[in-house]
Amino acid sequence: MANRPQSMASPLGLMEGGGFYNRHGWVQAAGISVALPALSRAAGAVPVDQQLVIADYGSSQGRNSLRPMQVAIDELRGRAPNVPITVVHVDQPSNDFASLFVLLNDSPDSYLRLHANLYAAAIGRSFFEPVLPPGSVTLGWTSFAAMWLTSVPREAAGCVFPALAPPDVLGLMRVQAESDWRSFLAARASELRPAGRLVVLVAGPPEQGSGSAKPLMQAAATALRQMVGDGLLSESACARAIVPTLPRSAAQLRAPFVDGAFAGLSIEEQEDWLDLPDGAWDRYRQDGDLTALADAYIAFFQATFQPSLLHSMEPLGSASKRKAIVDGLESAMRRMIAAEPQPCAQIPLHMVVLRRI
Repeated sequence: MANRPQSMASPLGLMEGGGFYNRHGWVQAAGISVALPALSRAAGAVPVDQQLVIADYGSSQGRNSLRPMQVAIDELRGRAPNVPITVVHVDQPSNDFASLFVLLNDSPDSYLRLHANLYAAAIGRSFFEPVLPPGSVTLGWTSFAAMWLTSVPREAAGCVFPALAPPDVLGLMRVQAESDWRSFLAARASELRPAGRLVVLVAGPPEQGSGSAKPLMQAAATALRQMVGDGLLSESACARAIVPTLPRSAAQLRAPFVDGAFAGLSIEEQEDWLDLPDGAWDRYRQDGDLTALADAYIAFFQATFQPSLLHSMEPLGSASKRKAIVDGLESAMRRMIAAEPQPCAQIPLHMVVLRRI
C-alpha cells in the first residue's frame, strides 16, 4: 500500500473578524440568493410533528445567514405555527461569534425580531465531525463553507491558492477534498432526522470564460515573493503560504452518490449556475470607477481568504511587520487591477439538496 501523503492541519476557513466579513462578503451574498428557492422547497418537505431544529453549518458572523434562515423559518412557520424552532449556527471555535450575536439581537433583519417561539444558539466546532445529537436536525443549510479543507498536503505549502498549484499537488488536494466531503456528509447524516433535508451550496472551479479569483491570488503570490526579497517576510514563512480551500465541481460534489444513497442520504435536487453576474464588474462597466472596483475585490479577498493565508504563514513577527505584509498584499492587488481590469468574482456555483432516508 502506498504511503499517505504527509499533510498539515488547516485553519478551516478563518474569516476576518470585527464584523468585516459581514460587511464585505458580497460575493457569497449574491450567490446565496439563487439557492433560496430550493431551501424553501426543502423546508416545505421536512416533517413538522415535533420541535424543529435548523442547523446553519458555517455561519461566520451571520450576515449571510439572515436571509436563508428567514426563508426556512417562514416556510416552517406556515406549516407549524406553534411549534418551537431552534436555529443553531455552527462555525469554528475561532469564529467571531460576538458579531453574530450582536447581529441577531440588534439587526432589524434578524429572524428573532420577526417571529415568536424562536430560539438561537451557536456551536464552535468543526462541522467535519458531528456537532449535534443524532437525529435532531430537521433542516440543514450550508453555503460556501464545505469547500475548506481539514488539512492540506505538505506539497501544497507555498502555492498560496489551489489554482496556482502544479497538477500533481492539485491532485493531492482533490484527494483530501473528497475525503472531507464524505466526512461532512456522514456527520450530517447522523444528525438529520428521517426525511430531514440538507441544502449544500459551494463555489466551483472557473469555467471557460468565467472570471475567478485567481488573478487576486496570483497578485498575492507575487507580492509575497517580493516581500521576501525586500526582507519583510522570511523565506520559510513564504514557503508555508496556502489558502486551504478547494472549489468543488458538480461531479465532485455528486461523486459519493453515483451508486445511489451515501451514508443514509440521497440527492433530491441538484442545480448548477455557471454564469452568475459579478456585481463589482458590472458596476465598473457602467461607471468606469476603477477605485471602487479595486475596493470591492480587495475587501472580498481580505474578508474571505486573507485570514487563512496569514495564519498559514505564522509566526509573522511584530504587529508592524504583519501590517506591512497586509499593506503589501493590498498594494499588489491594486496595481494588478489598475494595470489589467478584469472580472474576479464571476464564480460558478453548484448545489445539492439531500434527503435523510
